[in-house]
Amino acid sequence: MKNTNCLVLLTFFCLFSAPACKKYEDGPILSLRTKKARLVGDWKIVKTTANGVELNGPVTDLKIYADGSFNFEFAEHFIGVKKGNWAFSSNKEKLDLSDSCCTDRYKILKLKNKELWLKNSFQISPINSLEYEYHFQQY
Repeated sequence: MKNTNCLVLLTFFCLFSAPACKKYEDGPILSLRTKKARLVGDWKIVKTTANGVELNGPVTDLKIYADGSFNFEFAEHFIGVKKGNWAFSSNKEKLDLSDSCCTDRYKILKLKNKELWLKNSFQISPINSLEYEYHFQQY
């Protein structure tokens, strides 16, 4: 009887505490892979929005390596490559992509084995900003 009570309490604890483990807004409730293991890989953009409006293009590939480096390849009006180092920040809720010029900080909305959603904002003027959301799939 005592073991049954302990099992019931443990089950309730797991059921009600699992949602508290969810790190990202749209991320998995629980993952056996580390955040770094889920992030490292070759990603292709499948959707981009600006202030909620879906944009066509650009073609973008993001390659994140386990050694802390990255390549961000894009083709819009021109072809370009941004290379540098990546790091988690804000308790692994944000991703920093740094090159020799600057650091771009992205909020991680979803980080699954094959899905990555990032968001960042740019202040255009004191009253206007642009908020971009990027959806990637791993290939």
